[in-house]
Amino acid sequence: MGAHLPAVAAPLCRRRPPQALALVGRRLEMLLPTFSNGILRINQLLLLLLAVAVSPPSSRDFVAIAFGTMTAFAIFADSGSSNYILAQGGQGVSRRAFGIAIRTHLGLGAGGLLLAMLLLISRSQATVSPLLWVTLLAAGVSQILDSLLRVTRAPMLLAGRDGHYALPELTLGCAKLVVLGAVYLSGSLVPLLLLPILSLAAVLVTHRVVISGLATTDSSAPLLGRILRFGAAGAASACYSQMPVILAAIYLSLPEAAMLSVAYRVVQPLEVVPMSVSTQLLPRVRTHVRRPSRWWAAFCAYGATAALAVVAFGDVLAASLGISEWSTTILAIVAGSLVVKSGNYALASILMGLGGVSRRLLLTACVGLFSVLGLTLAGLAATSAHMAAVSLASELLLCLGLFVLIRREGRRGQDPDLVG
Repeated sequence: MGAHLPAVAAPLCRRRPPQALALVGRRLEMLLPTFSNGILRINQLLLLLLAVAVSPPSSRDFVAIAFGTMTAFAIFADSGSSNYILAQGGQGVSRRAFGIAIRTHLGLGAGGLLLAMLLLISRSQATVSPLLWVTLLAAGVSQILDSLLRVTRAPMLLAGRDGHYALPELTLGCAKLVVLGAVYLSGSLVPLLLLPILSLAAVLVTHRVVISGLATTDSSAPLLGRILRFGAAGAASACYSQMPVILAAIYLSLPEAAMLSVAYRVVQPLEVVPMSVSTQLLPRVRTHVRRPSRWWAAFCAYGATAALAVVAFGDVLAASLGISEWSTTILAIVAGSLVVKSGNYALASILMGLGGVSRRLLLTACVGLFSVLGLTLAGLAATSAHMAAVSLASELLLCLGLFVLIRREGRRGQDPDLVG
């Protein structure tokens, strides 16, 4: 019998390398969404740097505020359509639900851009040229379409096709890098007018590919309210992550508001890793998540590493921008918020995956109210450092609340792994 063992083992050995390669390939595919999202975030940071550098010195503070304000309003106006689709699990999403999600997201995004432009007009100066206004509008429209692309791609991730989910964003990010290279070489803002065209093309192509694979049958139950529950939770959380930029544009002087806006815009691209990983985690919560505290610790460890890096290189980045005021202390406070916020991405995804969307909404609304009151008082006192500190305190309060709600879900479902 022993003589037959080599003959049996040989086929098994031959099968293992392909299986191992398939496993490695699958893991690399799961990293692609983080990589593609990272390229798009790098694009946003480079766009800010180049727009400020190419603009006249008298307009640089305003340009820094403008990009920060448009991004903040875009986050406020996020409909939550992408998270709604991803939370459907094995049910999938129909063409009707997909269409409602897209229209809702597009409508809210357009409204957010309109509010941002009205605020910027109220703070604008005579030195802002018509070309700069057109460029800001083009960048804002492109940002809305980039966000819409995330919604359009969501059914791919719901189906477990992480590589297909990442491909449109990866392609768009590379195309935008070419446009930004043209801005750098020409020293002109004109190439930025191509950004919304590229974003629109990515959305249309992705939509055509995705919708052909969706089911045509669906109930006539109202979906708008369900979608907006996800968006309302995101908007409430934006009260403490984005409201400082908006209130700074209202209350503070242009140089100080520009400094706070740049600090947030420098830190924000670093959220790409916890944001992308938590998005991929959402449809897999019930099958993959054990011990939420471990996920939280791993996400926070990334946030701490990223925060230390951004503080170390913050002064160099600020010098390249050429804005009139800068404070490393404010950057450190904003970067400190990143540590806690990274962990909160994991906790929020776990809670939504367990069906706690309404409870998350209530929690974020309470934390958002605390944040708005604190930020308003800080704005009236004209202190940007206090505004940044309120954001950090709000993230800590949210973290505590998320842990409590997840433990409650664990007790309700009699799952001891969710209690630890």
